[in-house]
Amino acid sequence: KVRNVQGKVSWVKESELRSLRSPISTRQQRQIVLESAKKFINDPYYWGGRSAPNPRLLFPVTGVDCSGLSGLAYAAAGHLIARDSLEQYMQSVKVSPANLKLGDLIFSGPADSPGKVTHVAIYAGEGEIIEAPKTGTFVRQISFQEKYGKPLADCAADPRSGDRALYFGAFIKN
Repeated sequence: KVRNVQGKVSWVKESELRSLRSPISTRQQRQIVLESAKKFINDPYYWGGRSAPNPRLLFPVTGVDCSGLSGLAYAAAGHLIARDSLEQYMQSVKVSPANLKLGDLIFSGPADSPGKVTHVAIYAGEGEIIEAPKTGTFVRQISFQEKYGKPLADCAADPRSGDRALYFGAFIKN
C-alpha cells in the first residue's frame, strides 16, 4: 500500500518497489534506465509530456516528448536530470561515441547552430536507440543508422549527419 504525491492510496506489487536509499550498481542503474524507457515504446509523442497515456480518458493528451522520456527513465534509476534536452546536454558528462554505454544519451541539433540541442535519445546498446521522435509519432526503438543515416562508429571521425550535429553525454559514471 503506497500513498502518491497527491495523497491518494494505491496498491503496488512489492516486487515492483525498491528503496532509493539502497545503493545500486551502475550496471543496475543503466538497466533501470533502459527498462524504464522501453515501457514507453508505442506511447504517443506529446510535446512537453512526461506521463504514460491513460486509456480511460476520452481524449488522452498524455504521453512523452524526447526529454520527458529521458528524464522519467533516469528518475526511475534515482537520477533527477534537467527537463529539456539542451539542459540535459549541458549537465551531462561528455563522452565519445565509441565509449557510449547502455542508458547514455545521444543529443542532436542543427549542424549550422553548434551547441543548439533540440533532441535527445537513449542509447539501448548494439547500435540501437530509444526515442520519442516528434509530434504525430510514437516512442520507438530504432537503429542509430536508420535514424541518422550512418553507423554510430562513424561519428567518432565526424559527429554530423546531414543537417544534424550529434553530441553524446552520460549521467551514470562508468
